[in-house]
Amino acid sequence: MSDRSVRILCVGMADVYRSPMFAAVLRARLDKTRPGHNVLVESAGVLESARRRLASIGWFMVQDKTGVSLAGHEGRFAGDLDLASYDKLLCMDGLSVDEVLERGAPRRSVHLVNQLYRGIMPPSKEVSPREYLECFQTICQAVERLPEAS
Repeated sequence: MSDRSVRILCVGMADVYRSPMFAAVLRARLDKTRPGHNVLVESAGVLESARRRLASIGWFMVQDKTGVSLAGHEGRFAGDLDLASYDKLLCMDGLSVDEVLERGAPRRSVHLVNQLYRGIMPPSKEVSPREYLECFQTICQAVERLPEAS
């Protein structure tokens, strides 16, 4: 087995809703199912406005129910990254898939998560705790189905 880390990038539009939570849930799942794993999980957004943005306030409102903290998350713009250096790019929606492919990500490494439903819908901008919890449940279910997470 190689000492090289496997690199996974979770990609959304703005890196404030789905992608940072997906990355956090995937990291937690890997820690549980593969202790001592050599997988680096990060997140980014395809919009330039993703740079340095904090996670949505909605995630902090439901943190006690999810058990996941996104404190310290700072958004990144996928266009600033070497997308070809990632082993997998897990995209939250079809637009993210199109954007990373346009920015040079190798097709073989780009995957749409939750394909049956064409990705994961973000919570509305109204910051409804119910919607964030529903989004969290969808993220957890999608992570459970990933071969990397078992």
